[in-house]
Amino acid sequence: MPSQTREQIDVLKDKISLLYEPKSQMQILIHILADKLLEDIFKKEKYEHTTTIKKKVVKSSKPLTTELKQSLHEERVRKISDIVSSSRTDDPGVLMLAILLFDRFRKHNSEIEITPKNISTLTATIIMMACKTHDDLVMANLDFATITGFQLESINQWEKVFFKSINYQVTFTTTSASDLEKILQLMEAKVKQYPELLRTTEPRPRSHSTDSSSSEPGNPKPRPRSRSL
Repeated sequence: MPSQTREQIDVLKDKISLLYEPKSQMQILIHILADKLLEDIFKKEKYEHTTTIKKKVVKSSKPLTTELKQSLHEERVRKISDIVSSSRTDDPGVLMLAILLFDRFRKHNSEIEITPKNISTLTATIIMMACKTHDDLVMANLDFATITGFQLESINQWEKVFFKSINYQVTFTTTSASDLEKILQLMEAKVKQYPELLRTTEPRPRSHSTDSSSSEPGNPKPRPRSRSL
């Protein structure tokens, strides 16, 4: 990472350390990243309803109710938090970079649709790339796949897709300073929305669900040990 970018991140980390406890910092940043990751999904997602009319099963789709949206969002945020925890990342700087990387991906991506089937692997890939950008010594893709429980093939494929989408630009220059300051503003807004994020109690361990749906780009196909949201 360029020294200027590291200095900017260190300055922001110092600012948030004065405002929030370490555990709260991570939880607030996870919620911000989750909001960004899930925004496009909720714009398109419908609730599928099945009824029987004259002994014929009829399926229809309708917009999600507010209650169901909230329930789905909370569950998905918890699973994104689990992915971050499984990556053994405890540095707020990594999550800041993950947020900036996803913003860049979202701005330039025109080929890959973000769906509930691929969001988990995309999240893990972004965290891995943020770790690589932030840290001088990083683990190999195989090690990252092992500790997070994702398939190496999926991680490698998504990394290629992500690199291509952002034109291989994973570093940040002095122009990123304003983007980093926006993260601080997002954190302040998120705490106002969810004051419980300031609690620093340890969350209870949660088991990861499995799904046979593929999370790889392109056509879906069944595969084992897939993690899904």
